[in-house]
Amino acid sequence: MTMRVSNLMVLGAMVLALGACGVDDPPEPETVSEPSSDESVDEHIAIMDVWARVNPIPGRPAAVYLSATSPIDEELIGVSTPIAERAELHTHEHKDGMMQMIQVDSFAFSPGAPLKLQPGGDHLMLFGSDEGLAELTQFPITLTFREAGDIEVSVTVGEPEMQPDHSSHSSH
Repeated sequence: MTMRVSNLMVLGAMVLALGACGVDDPPEPETVSEPSSDESVDEHIAIMDVWARVNPIPGRPAAVYLSATSPIDEELIGVSTPIAERAELHTHEHKDGMMQMIQVDSFAFSPGAPLKLQPGGDHLMLFGSDEGLAELTQFPITLTFREAGDIEVSVTVGEPEMQPDHSSHSSH
């Protein structure tokens, strides 16, 4: 009887071992949770009227203007584009009776106070472009926001009234 129990135990161990070598059960499907409102804030930023002044001379700095709204407090903290060596956030400051352009770290805006980058005020500066900016051409620019992260938009070159439509509107 001891031999039978022993044989049954060995046989049971073999069955278990062979069962472990079989096909695994299919993996459980991953559960993806819905993003919280903070994680999807970029879907609510509206970026409008993105344009740059005509600048036909290669190597000369170029300025980009736009408007943006957000349902939460937000900050534009960076900008980049493949058409320039560097891109910066700039503002104008009156100093000693003169208007000076200076680089800043960010532009803050909130639900009641949209971001407005415009001639004579806050704007984006592009330096080291290999090409001039011809009327009605377009190029991509990536805006980096503190909460929303990176958002790429298309910039149309030319004064807004010269553009056939406002296809540069983007809502994220």
